[in-house]
Amino acid sequence: VEREKVENKLRCLQHDMKNHLLAIQKMADDNTQVKAYIEQMRGELEETGVVVETGNKVIDGLMTQKLQWAQEQGIRVIANMDLRQSGFIKEIDLCAIVSNAVDNAVEASVQVKDEDKRRIYIKAGNVQGYLVFRFMNYFENDLVLDGDRLISNKADDKLHGLGIPS
Repeated sequence: VEREKVENKLRCLQHDMKNHLLAIQKMADDNTQVKAYIEQMRGELEETGVVVETGNKVIDGLMTQKLQWAQEQGIRVIANMDLRQSGFIKEIDLCAIVSNAVDNAVEASVQVKDEDKRRIYIKAGNVQGYLVFRFMNYFENDLVLDGDRLISNKADDKLHGLGIPS
């Protein structure tokens, strides 16, 4: 549903683009008016958010929402996900994997002081018959391990740290 809303807004903007460009051309004599108009158009385009196409409609919708959240936090996300061959995994499990990983990456990236390092790289696809995910982001705190298990250092919320086991 979220993805369809974004796509519909993009279609409307594309439909009106010729008229917008004509209006800009007519206003070219007044730089202040042109700048304000262009700024308004940029705002409209930014509100449309991100559209993700992974080959899996459920993950497309989830990722569109998650990446819009990341964008609102000032985090740049580069995602290349091909999930066309993910049919052997239950949708609920696929959503748990992707949403937990993206949530953790965004939450860690928000804390990065250097804005240029607020980036997340996501890659997913089939490699020699295996579905492989790779999520990469900067993290400025110390990782805490209990044996092989990564321990969450989030606030005293009893639900934190359950993402990977779930």
